[in-house]
Amino acid sequence: MDHCPFCRNQIPFKGAICSNCGANRNLAPRVGRRGYRSTGRMPALPSNAKTAASARKAARRNEADRDFMWGLIWLLGGIALTAASHSFASQDGGSFWIFIGAMAYGAGRIIRGACTLWLMR
Repeated sequence: MDHCPFCRNQIPFKGAICSNCGANRNLAPRVGRRGYRSTGRMPALPSNAKTAASARKAARRNEADRDFMWGLIWLLGGIALTAASHSFASQDGGSFWIFIGAMAYGAGRIIRGACTLWLMR
């Protein structure tokens, strides 16, 4: 097995095209039997690799947006159910439920979505 010079995934010896990013490994400068020459910068990606990279970035952004949206729904739902439970208990003078699990899950998803968006910038 050999590694793609662009995305570092393994490529079979006979394969010249990386199945992950679509790069042609024969276009990269070789040094010795095993390694690629390090020029200190990334080589230019083929156009289909740029498309694949932008598609992966868009998918990560969509996932982060979904995490943020569902986290907000869970957090607000937990707050609303806790407030409703408290208002019913206050009228009758009894105990009430605190939906801490829903609020913590929502806050966790909001944080995960925000961190993903922050790391993508």
